Amino acid sequence: INNISNGAGFIIGDQTGVGKGRVVAAMLRYAIKNDLTPIFVTEKPNLYTDMYRDFSDIGMGDIADKILITNANQSIALTEDGSKSIKTKSNHNQFLNDAAQKGKMPKGYDVIFTTYDQMNIPKSARRVFVRSMAQNNGMLVMDESHNAGGTEGAVETAKKKPRSIFFRELVTSAHSVFYSSATY
Repeated sequence: INNISNGAGFIIGDQTGVGKGRVVAAMLRYAIKNDLTPIFVTEKPNLYTDMYRDFSDIGMGDIADKILITNANQSIALTEDGSKSIKTKSNHNQFLNDAAQKGKMPKGYDVIFTTYDQMNIPKSARRVFVRSMAQNNGMLVMDESHNAGGTEGAVETAKKKPRSIFFRELVTSAHSVFYSSATY
């Protein structure tokens, strides 16, 4: 918390199953309570369910309706029985672009959930939105942070910019960064 409040970073690296997710959930809660914009980045959308479970376990089960996912045209179950889920709006990309232009989280949302793969395409609504939120008092929380590295030797093309470069830009522009990885 000291590093985060001073605009720095922190990494938690440990084995699978020892509680990193609970710590990540607690740090996202810290960001919400301290007027930072929490941006949770993970490997795959199915891990959103794990993070929601960790939120529930720390007493934040009511956050389901306040999670903004960057995945367009998707419905993602947050609970195994499907009783809580997230469904994106039909105009999701425009919604993200509008929020990016305003430079602040849309009303009614507290946390952003995205994946590393969602950040692969330059100038996409998702990437523009996440960059804007990071620049505007964002706390970047990178789960399985080793995935931010992208592919060795990858070069930028008209359609693809290596995500390693994009994530370096995010880390530089965000208020603070919290890294978590079982393979740190």
